[in-house]
Amino acid sequence: MITKILAFITIIIILLLSGCSSPSSENNNLILSDIACSKKMSDDCVVYIKENENYVPYYVLTKNFNNSNCVLLLRKFLLDDKISFNTSEIPAARYEGSVLDNFLEKEFSKVFDEGFMKKLQAVEISTIKNDQLGKPNPETTLIKRRVFSLSYTELGMKEEPLEAIEGKKIPVFNDANSRIAYNSNGTSGSWWTRTAHNWGGDLAVGIAPDGGIGHGSTSSTNGVRPAFCLQSNTSIVEREDVIDDKTVYILE
Repeated sequence: MITKILAFITIIIILLLSGCSSPSSENNNLILSDIACSKKMSDDCVVYIKENENYVPYYVLTKNFNNSNCVLLLRKFLLDDKISFNTSEIPAARYEGSVLDNFLEKEFSKVFDEGFMKKLQAVEISTIKNDQLGKPNPETTLIKRRVFSLSYTELGMKEEPLEAIEGKKIPVFNDANSRIAYNSNGTSGSWWTRTAHNWGGDLAVGIAPDGGIGHGSTSSTNGVRPAFCLQSNTSIVEREDVIDDKTVYILE
């Protein structure tokens, strides 16, 4: 009788332990949300994604961007080519339909193969309303994008009356150093946000090489740092034959 009771208890314990395991840990499978950054960006939260024929590192910034059940990814390095935010024609500082917006959504995305393109998620991002340009404390609207630039707010800047509140602060951006981006040659560079500096309608917010804030004419050229979302449960695997014999994550 005691033997039967012990056997029954053993079975119950095994069932309970198996029920406590997370889906991503079964069979040692990993998903993107498993490696999302917690307090700062590091190589531990990087996944390599193929652009044309080359693997490029992206930070996995959040587990659930804007309650979309998607992870947010940000390119580690700036693109080689600089572009203007928009033309100089007022309202030039609008993001929706700007040169930067159209480039990221329609041109840059072509570096990915057809299979990856299907994985890109169209998510809602906040941007200034076109009729609010040049006004203090401007109102915002939501647009859907697959590839986009991060906003002044998302990059952790303090609220100012001339910058719209576009989205929510992303926790990893907690100081100027966290906003520094590098060119492929290792030098730091400046890059566009998607935010208008709401003074006159032809200035946009950029991030300086030291991670500080800068305002530039929308017709001037600046660096670009693409961001996009993938489903949180997208599978990843470790590989040693992708980048200089290092062990890195890539999409499965």
